[in-house]
Amino acid sequence: MKRLLHPLAMPFYSFALFIELERQSYSIQFAPVAMLVVMMVCMIMLAILIVQNTTKSESKTKSTLSNNDATIASKITEASLLSVAYIVATYQITQHLSFYTWGAHCIYITYILPTWLNILSGKSLSTLKPNMQGKYPSDNNIAPPAYIGTLTGFTIMIGHKTSADTFWPFTISLLLFTLWATFCNKTKLSHSIYSYLLGTTQSILIMYTAA
Repeated sequence: MKRLLHPLAMPFYSFALFIELERQSYSIQFAPVAMLVVMMVCMIMLAILIVQNTTKSESKTKSTLSNNDATIASKITEASLLSVAYIVATYQITQHLSFYTWGAHCIYITYILPTWLNILSGKSLSTLKPNMQGKYPSDNNIAPPAYIGTLTGFTIMIGHKTSADTFWPFTISLLLFTLWATFCNKTKLSHSIYSYLLGTTQSILIMYTAA
């Protein structure tokens, strides 16, 4: 369950939604897309592997996005590496294929901001400001719900800009948040909702101004 709801899974869900809309419009061929997906997955997995090896000694976990005990240094390292990976992935998408559906260049860009905002959350924020302990967002990392919120915002804007039927993807994104809040959340539900809305809002704003 935790792997299914891991923050790094959300960009792939966005990409899967985008490819499905492309397939429905008959504007892509399967073989080139399949090769691009393989390239992109390998690139992202390599970045994640580098992140794990770089931050393991400090965070003692596979990802600082889901580790509330991660230090600021390890979070900055992961945010930097993931940002590069996301930007390169976006470049690969926009340069190697001419997509019909609007929003290709926003798939990974929208996930960069929550990655960096996550630095100022969790116990790393409590370390900087002890008086923030027990308050939002120092009680937990904001990345997990914010990433799901970004997926929701991405779905809303794709539907709005393209007039595509994204009701069920939107519903699935809400289900993902419900599952995370039920089985993985260790803090107040209101704090998780704040992070979720933060991810949704920034995703909509980025995609709305990127047209």
